[in-house]
Amino acid sequence: MNLPVPNGSPVATVGTTVSFQTEDSKRYAAAAYSQGDYATALTQLEAAVASSPNDPEARNNLGQLFVRQGRAAEALPHFDEAVRLDGQRWAYRFNRARAFGLLNRWTDAIADYRAAATMFPGDHATLYNLGLALLRVRDYPGAIVALEDAVAAAPEEHDFLITLGTAYVGAAQSDRARVTFERFLEVAPNDTEAPRVKALLEALAAAAATP
Repeated sequence: MNLPVPNGSPVATVGTTVSFQTEDSKRYAAAAYSQGDYATALTQLEAAVASSPNDPEARNNLGQLFVRQGRAAEALPHFDEAVRLDGQRWAYRFNRARAFGLLNRWTDAIADYRAAATMFPGDHATLYNLGLALLRVRDYPGAIVALEDAVAAAPEEHDFLITLGTAYVGAAQSDRARVTFERFLEVAPNDTEAPRVKALLEALAAAAATP
């Protein structure tokens, strides 16, 4: 049972012994989760962790379910353990970073997103979320680098341009912000965000005209 992750995410294996009971519990949990039965999924995943506490996948999946239920603080110990058991798995770092972000622990989130980015280079979701986290701590130069890479990796994700333009504004790079917002309007003129982007462009123009 995994929350959606980008296609092609790397999979690592770890040399741990997992009981048949654990594997059965994970399968039952996945089936329950797919049907929206989160209570049963939770029971099964807790059973999987209890029977094989050193199974990083069970830990990660239980953490994801807690996040899905708005219980990020309870998810963290399981993500911590998953990372301890298999520190080179992209998904575990990415998922823990997301939990850190939900708890406004942005410095920790940035560290995990950076680690995830080294494990899955060029992944637009990782780069974009890293950029968002850097924006939260007002590291505009760092956010620009991550967001430019995200836009290059997924040019079809037009909303990325809005976030990149916002980072340029924060870095006082008004000309680059204007070009980026105009690019968004060119590629997605009918997007629901178009009125907001036009307002941002008008604000930039007004600021430039102010003596």
